[in-house]
Amino acid sequence: MILMILHLMMGIFQLFAGDIGAGGKPEDFLVIRKDNGMELAERWVKSEGKTDRREVRIVMTVSTDPANFLRTLMDENMGRAWNVNSTDYRIMITGKDKWISYIQYDLPFPLSDRACYFTNHSISYGDKMMVYFKSSHSDIFPHDANYEKITGLEGKWILQREGRHYILSYHIISVPDKSLPRWIVDPVIRKNLWKSMENLRAILEKNTT
Repeated sequence: MILMILHLMMGIFQLFAGDIGAGGKPEDFLVIRKDNGMELAERWVKSEGKTDRREVRIVMTVSTDPANFLRTLMDENMGRAWNVNSTDYRIMITGKDKWISYIQYDLPFPLSDRACYFTNHSISYGDKMMVYFKSSHSDIFPHDANYEKITGLEGKWILQREGRHYILSYHIISVPDKSLPRWIVDPVIRKNLWKSMENLRAILEKNTT
């Protein structure tokens, strides 16, 4: 890793990712599912003075490149296509390598329908790209008031070349919803996330030139 880029990355990491990964090591992840070049894992992240949060990570191999990956993330039509159960996906550019994204989900019963704004910031160098995101209280797009607005989310995407392919890692940290038991919520969320990532990989590989 180039030193000058490392310093920039650390600054952005502190700004957009807060204490992501604090209190845990990579080996702390518990693998939930592994299949077809994808792995879903979770771990608990301890935050001093705060409620423990859960980090979910998906890692997968994909035939793509950083430009195609970023273009796909910022395409509203493709966003609705790869995000399972999404009914709306909006993008607003706010600066160089910065944008706000908005997504609505119609989730299966007994989960409530939900919506979330994210601030996003990408960093690219060579064959590697990192995108940091954090939920926002923005309200720039019209939306259905019946959707529960989600806050307290943060995470990152990492796209790194490895041989002839890329490794795409997705990390998201949240405070688990305690309104329903985990044995009800977790299978729904995991299934949605797994299928969404399968859809994303298919779109990335279809559009890679």
